[in-house]
Amino acid sequence: MIRRAWTRIAGGIGVAALVFLASAAFAQGELVILSVTGLVLDLREGQSVAAGATIRLPAASTVRLLAASGKVVTVQGPFAGPVPLPDDVKPAESGTQGLARLARFLIERPQGTEASLGAVREVSLGAVRLTEPARPSREPSDPWQVVAEEAGAQCARPPEIVLWRKNAGPAAPYEMRAQPGPSVKAVWPEGEYRQSLRPEFAVDGMKLQVTLGGRASAITLHLLPPALTNPVDIANWMLDKGCHRQAALYLEKLP
Repeated sequence: MIRRAWTRIAGGIGVAALVFLASAAFAQGELVILSVTGLVLDLREGQSVAAGATIRLPAASTVRLLAASGKVVTVQGPFAGPVPLPDDVKPAESGTQGLARLARFLIERPQGTEASLGAVREVSLGAVRLTEPARPSREPSDPWQVVAEEAGAQCARPPEIVLWRKNAGPAAPYEMRAQPGPSVKAVWPEGEYRQSLRPEFAVDGMKLQVTLGGRASAITLHLLPPALTNPVDIANWMLDKGCHRQAALYLEKLP
């Protein structure tokens, strides 16, 4: 969990300053901070860091930085010294402008809330009593999964397109209808979060109406072009398509 060590007043000033800096073109070799964990007072998501700049991290802290090449650099505390440079790899087609856009996104995006763990049940294991979530409601951990209950643009990466429901509870009927195009009615199995999207619906730009548990969601499906391989370009493509939640998760999951 990212811990932000900014006061409200200083934080507000800091965000404004960071947005201004992120609006400027990145210099060649600059990196953008993807995440900060631990008590790090002077570093924040979306902040740019010059290659070779000195940073200081206390123990039990970590900073992840993204270069325009798409390479992620992870620095763990305790650390004091220049930012390690990533390996020389092919730069993103969007160049430093694409990295600057991701910096603005990381600074300005609304912060999500932690997923609910749902009801809790007790499990007896010999003399030890444990608790565990009972059919928890949760967000997908894979940025490419299409959430059935989420309306709007969603991005997926072929070849397998996965449909996700947030609550793996009882079996539930659902209907999927392309507009225009085929439709199908099926039952989501009990305890399952995932369903593979049928090939006839896995079409770029397809508009889908998904009804699950009496709730209908209008989804526009966007498929990642195979020519895009650099993470900076991929994340910018996701933003272009309006897949903001997925773009944030994609950046979070970059190795």
